Amino acid sequence: MSRRSFIRHFPAEAGMGFAEWRRRLRLLLTRQLMAEGVSVTEAAIALGYGSASAFIAMVRRELRVTPRRIAGLRVPAQTAGMAVALSASR
Repeated sequence: MSRRSFIRHFPAEAGMGFAEWRRRLRLLLTRQLMAEGVSVTEAAIALGYGSASAFIAMVRRELRVTPRRIAGLRVPAQTAGMAVALSASR
């Protein structure tokens, strides 16, 4: 499939654009990595961020907590629904 076809078909299949899907996936993976005890720097690198500070800024902007704090938080219904949306898009 060409890049153009992928970009055109992705929203119809996933129910959201690729950038939104990737953002949600990164948030789900952030929680998982933090719960596993991975360092913030290692998580940032694993999730494709150029620096730990950019990763921390994204997490704070989206979840209103630091990455380290999310390991102990309960998953809100809105976040839990992301897993369903992501698995449905496969």
